[in-house]
Amino acid sequence: MIDIKRAFDILDKDGSGTIDPNELRKAFEELGLLENNRLIYHILGDIDANCDGGINFEEFLKVASAKYYDEATLEDAQRVFDYFDADKSGKMTLLEL
Repeated sequence: MIDIKRAFDILDKDGSGTIDPNELRKAFEELGLLENNRLIYHILGDIDANCDGGINFEEFLKVASAKYYDEATLEDAQRVFDYFDADKSGKMTLLEL
């Protein structure tokens, strides 16, 4: 969480609590990516849940942590599958009650 907040603060150059289109464009330039306003606004549109024209920390956190939660969900699903795969055949075994 601390690392994600640090990354957000680096991108939020003016300390406003929001990464605006100009700050996102500057980040792309600093990373050596070509300036592409269409791409920047597309990214903002995908991330900016409240449609205020910028990315606040909550929106940034959701995107930054999405991969972690996807992996956790897959691990949980595998645990449930393994539980029902009683004979370890790779198939779920129906339990009779």
